[in-house]
Amino acid sequence: MLLNCHTYYSFGYGTLSPENLFTEVKTKGYTQLVLSDINNTSAILDSLRQSKEFGLKIIPGIDFRNGVEQLYIGIAQNNEGFKELNTHLTNHLHHNIPFDQQGPSFNHVFVVYPLSNYKGQILKEHEFIGVSIKDLASLPFSSAKHHYHKLVVLQTATFIEKKHFNAHRLLRAIDRNTLLSKLPAKEQADANDIIYDRTRIESAFSSYPKAIQNTAHILNSCSVEFEFGKMSNKNLKHYTNSVQNDIELLRSESLKGLNYRYSHPKPEILERVEKELRIIEKMNFASYFLINWDIIKYAQHKNYYYVGRGSGANSMIAYLLRITDVDPIELDLYFERFINENRSNPPDFDIDFSWTDRDDMTRYIFETFGPERTALLATYSTFKNDAVIRELGKVFGLPPNEIEHLQYLKERKLHPQDNFGQLIFKYSSFIQNYPSHLSIHASGILISEEPIMAYSATFMPPKGYPTTQFSMQEAEDIGLAKFDILSQRGLGKIKDSLELIKLNTGTEIDIHNVKKFYEDEKVKDLLRVGKCIGCFYVESPAMRMLLAKLQADDYLRLVAASSIIRPGVAKSGMMREYILRYRDKARRKKAEDELPVFYNLLKETFGVMVYQEDVIKVAHLYAGLSLAEADYLRRGMSWKFKQRNEFHEVEKKFFDNCKAKGYDEKITKDIWIQIESFANFAFSKGHSASYAVESFQALFLKAYFPLEYMVATLNNGGGFYRVDLYLHEARMHGATIMPPCINKSELLCSIEGSTIYLGFVMIGELETHTSEIIFLERKRNGLYKNLYDFIKRTSLSLDQIRQLIRIGAFNFTGKNKKELLWEAHSCINPIQKKTHETELFDVKPKKYKLPPLFTSWIDDAFDEMEILGFTLTSPFKLLRHPEEIRPLTATQLKQHIGKVVEITGYLVTVKNTRTSQGHYMHFGTFIDTEGLWIDTVHFPPVAKAFPFKGKGCYLIKGKVTEEFDFLTIEVQELHHMPMLNRDDVVTNEAENLMPDEKQNIIYT
Repeated sequence: MLLNCHTYYSFGYGTLSPENLFTEVKTKGYTQLVLSDINNTSAILDSLRQSKEFGLKIIPGIDFRNGVEQLYIGIAQNNEGFKELNTHLTNHLHHNIPFDQQGPSFNHVFVVYPLSNYKGQILKEHEFIGVSIKDLASLPFSSAKHHYHKLVVLQTATFIEKKHFNAHRLLRAIDRNTLLSKLPAKEQADANDIIYDRTRIESAFSSYPKAIQNTAHILNSCSVEFEFGKMSNKNLKHYTNSVQNDIELLRSESLKGLNYRYSHPKPEILERVEKELRIIEKMNFASYFLINWDIIKYAQHKNYYYVGRGSGANSMIAYLLRITDVDPIELDLYFERFINENRSNPPDFDIDFSWTDRDDMTRYIFETFGPERTALLATYSTFKNDAVIRELGKVFGLPPNEIEHLQYLKERKLHPQDNFGQLIFKYSSFIQNYPSHLSIHASGILISEEPIMAYSATFMPPKGYPTTQFSMQEAEDIGLAKFDILSQRGLGKIKDSLELIKLNTGTEIDIHNVKKFYEDEKVKDLLRVGKCIGCFYVESPAMRMLLAKLQADDYLRLVAASSIIRPGVAKSGMMREYILRYRDKARRKKAEDELPVFYNLLKETFGVMVYQEDVIKVAHLYAGLSLAEADYLRRGMSWKFKQRNEFHEVEKKFFDNCKAKGYDEKITKDIWIQIESFANFAFSKGHSASYAVESFQALFLKAYFPLEYMVATLNNGGGFYRVDLYLHEARMHGATIMPPCINKSELLCSIEGSTIYLGFVMIGELETHTSEIIFLERKRNGLYKNLYDFIKRTSLSLDQIRQLIRIGAFNFTGKNKKELLWEAHSCINPIQKKTHETELFDVKPKKYKLPPLFTSWIDDAFDEMEILGFTLTSPFKLLRHPEEIRPLTATQLKQHIGKVVEITGYLVTVKNTRTSQGHYMHFGTFIDTEGLWIDTVHFPPVAKAFPFKGKGCYLIKGKVTEEFDFLTIEVQELHHMPMLNRDDVVTNEAENLMPDEKQNIIYT
């Protein structure tokens, strides 16, 4: 009897999870239902997968509406009908056009018009009129009474009880961005749209038996089925014109790759190639490899830099096809982590491109494989804790300060005392984690054998590519393997560095010859002490600390560090344990003696779980789970997986097997906690290795060409730190930093010898059109001679010229800013009047005799801060009381271990965190007066008593501590040091002038 059931995937409307809906439906005596969310198909695939578990027949449908105005319900008779529904909805979503009042001429779809929307039109064979219990009273007075044979029961199922209806009203108010008290009735569902007991519906319609028969006919006539199972493989079946040709092409290209990767391949390499080809053929994944190969070929053709990573780095075939640069033999990576005959989920490659190249790669994929088969993958954005409080506070009309107070209480698990606060807390807990809307997956693209419409409608986000209405999880369940096309700025840095190095020094570098970089002593020196600023993945304070503690100077240690720095590994205590065992042989021996079987499984990492593969090893070889179960366990640590019964079955088997093997119960629990705390955060070994390759490439460039690499870093958006720190780093390597110059600078930063010119893009208020005019005129007619020549040739506005003067773009003229500003004001209006006139003579503006116009380095510094966001002057020079700078430097801290010291530092970055008791604490990073690092820790009492007060210099007082040769100051006091301001320009500089000079100064 249920032809229109809603879940919370009717965004901003529904209040039931699919599981809640199915449980309630089953309880009320039903065995089948139409799942028809409003203009959405997100719940369909996962519901069909779960249908047997609930003992229900799920029929896909769509509740087609313009806004909340219900027009008709489309019900799929079969898979073709589901495709028709998706196509119809997609056309509406892509073009943002309203639906017609009458449904289209479907071939495999039943259409049900609600009684309120039936206008007496002639109904086709597949069309019906839906009547609710509430409609029964008005039915005798409707024209529908003449179409008795076309009536069906349409009791919309949106709620279970009143609480769901209340939540619905709140969701509608949030969706409409209005106060709950002002929410129009027409924007809400009917409170009677609840799931009634089956017997009650049958009783209510006892006078209309034909309606019950028609409803049963629709439900019994429909059947939509999919083959589920993550290896069911619904991807593009062949890349060439047949599967066999795919296999032959894959083999041919792999053998070509052998010559590129190995001069003399060993027998184990050849055996690995044959093994992988055999499994790939058996599991029908040749086309998947070849599509990735095709994508890479296009990138190579366009000279785009890329990194293939993820579990795909475990594949020798991927290495030979140059999809990845990680040698799986060298790192002992087993192919079964990527594809194995027992694995329950499909493989995927993660391919990173430069942020400047990714859009073109996406375009190429859609154009090559067609928009009918190709789509971006969606994700579900959900109502998060803070956001729920804020949104509910707004619909109840609370002012911002009261909303912030409620967020504060929620964060600290305290309860409000007022009625509104209690209501907000009650319903925030209820709708928290509800999906709110669809977003785009960070990287996933699907290429299917069948049209995408066979599985989902698509919507059109601003990116301009069709996007599914389901997520990665449903894609895997149905057997669609995603292609991950990601972007990162690290590759842009490498690409631009190579171009700058060639331009500035004439040197060409083979950046893919990474094995040479692994052995380079200069690279090792940087790595060993963590001097990695600007280098991909290894520049953060936490990574710098870890590398220093590990004294890592080789590829394998960096691979391990790339994984153990992840939050789950660090939180579980395994990062510290790894460092201890790495540095202490006795500790390693003790660990091996305590758990010899466990230790030997993880010997390479000293008996510590570091990679995702370690979870599989322990689950399979230690606990006796199958490879498929072990892999499921690894993936099952995410929240969504943990909700599935299959995960709990695997968890139970883990403990049962360990007990049967005679393992100590406490040890088994400890191992489980380790798995649970980090499995969802750690990297696969191949993924870590791919990151390490890119890190070594960046480190090599920085070791030998630091200035070019820093310019490339600036031009690619920097990295972990602010722009001024990368300029500082360049200066530490001998660079001279110049402000933007109209004759030397480009849009981005540039380098000549050891001089770096900042780009015009850094001038915040400079219009793009202004930059284009400057470059075009300079290219056409040569360098600018002076300010007058510039104004005459560009005809820019006074405001834009003022920006250029203030930032120092005319320093080459030898005039100071005040003189240049005076000149600009005196000549810009006459020149602008003559812009379109043909001049026979170069008539210069009249010159005036002016008193001395004084400019100050402090004035320059403040102009830079205002325009660039930072100053090119040392921050210590800008202190109001430079005599308070302490003489102690970072290099001297080692002599003061265990002592309380005072040191002056310029704040670089702060990491805020909490203790296990929920108290705030900080980790600070500063540079000293010599430009070297100071690392600080601020425990809760100090963090509260001496908070950070923004950018600038600080006087730090604290105890110097050492752990694994890494020095940190445990802060006891922290004082923000006052800086100069613009008012000090006159005062400070005037003090340096003779009394008779002061009267002639003009300050502007």
